[in-house]
Amino acid sequence: MFPSMKNAKENIEELRSMGVENNDIRQLLTGKEITYSGNLYDRERRKSYPVKNVKIDIAKSRNGITTIWMNDTHFRTFFRELWNKLQKVLGLDTDRGMHL
Repeated sequence: MFPSMKNAKENIEELRSMGVENNDIRQLLTGKEITYSGNLYDRERRKSYPVKNVKIDIAKSRNGITTIWMNDTHFRTFFRELWNKLQKVLGLDTDRGMHL
């Protein structure tokens, strides 16, 4: 049986804000892993990213709190990596500003 989550409400709200459908959220809350393709929204940076075959799971983190994992990395780290890739592609990863 999947352990009860004290922070299930926060996980559900975060998944909904990302754009994950309710049926997929139900599967995640029962301990199943899903593979997601489509757009994921990052609330921190207010940016939507197109993704393909991202493995999403809810599991315990190092501090014992259940949280969202994407491709075996914490969801905030996953979004940070996507943001860094986007900046690099656009040439925004330098300290001198944007180069066109």
